[in-house]
Amino acid sequence: SMNTSIRLSLEEDLKQAISKNLQLKSRILGFIFFGILFIQIVGISMVYFFQDKMPLVLQQLFDSGFLFYVPLIIFLFAISEWAGFFYFKKISSEKKTISWFAEYALAIIESAFPTFVIVFIVKITEQQGNAVSAAFLDSPPALFYFFFIILSALQMNFRLCVLVGLSAAIQYFILCIYFSTSLNNPSEEEFLLFVFRMVRSLIFILGGVIAGLVSKKIKESVLVSLK
Repeated sequence: SMNTSIRLSLEEDLKQAISKNLQLKSRILGFIFFGILFIQIVGISMVYFFQDKMPLVLQQLFDSGFLFYVPLIIFLFAISEWAGFFYFKKISSEKKTISWFAEYALAIIESAFPTFVIVFIVKITEQQGNAVSAAFLDSPPALFYFFFIILSALQMNFRLCVLVGLSAAIQYFILCIYFSTSLNNPSEEEFLLFVFRMVRSLIFILGGVIAGLVSKKIKESVLVSLK
């Protein structure tokens, strides 16, 4: 019927709009990752040329080769974003349906970036003691998970939003278990901190559900308004 064809046309237009949103998101994140990569390369060059004036921790990380892994991983993040950008651009130009695998895989890769940042910071400071390392679980990079959970709403896919929230929760939970100390016989303060971090993991899941519900409601409202 005519109503059905109109609805299908509107849904197709919505898919094209979502595809363009994904292009914009991937391009922005791609530039951000390449910017971070440039800063890392400059930093490594400074460590190389001014080793004698650098802190002992940076010298040891340079000698161990760890600093060289960092640009490589960031480069992979950047490449994944630009690959996603060109994929979404091609799909948009050909008016095809976005592959669920590419959509989900890129979202999960993005949600892993905060985990990488936290591990990198902890690696640099681990020689100062486990207490300092565990403290970074409450640092600003831990809040980056919310940034990617919010971005997932652009895809207007409830399941994907929930998956990103769940992925963030699992990654943060693993970090808490790995870096927390004295889990067998914790002090009262350590126990409370561990509980707070577990609650934060649950909040990540809740954030994914809320982002999914909001994106679903917006999608439905747009389709209704365009009838």
